[in-house]
Amino acid sequence: MKNELTHEQMMELEEAFELFDKDGDATISTGEMKNLLRCFGQKHSDDEIKRIIEENDDDNSGSISFPEFIGIMSKIILEPDIDEEVTEAYKVFDRTGDGIKAED
Repeated sequence: MKNELTHEQMMELEEAFELFDKDGDATISTGEMKNLLRCFGQKHSDDEIKRIIEENDDDNSGSISFPEFIGIMSKIILEPDIDEEVTEAYKVFDRTGDGIKAED
């Protein structure tokens, strides 16, 4: 597992953050955050977005600054996808590659 974002990922995140910061206040509101996460394939309800913001809003401003956004996206990008992990683990038992667990 990777431990940090690449320079290219950081640049893409910065560009996306600036693009979605519609009011130019250097923060992302709840509505802006929902649309921004959707661009990265993350679909969340309004309640989930509020929870994400509450959990990552270090300065309690009610919105997300760029450093806080990087923290959120680092978790999303760097944490392994559980479905992918399960698939890879299953392959260990699928010795023939036919999708059926080999019997011992």
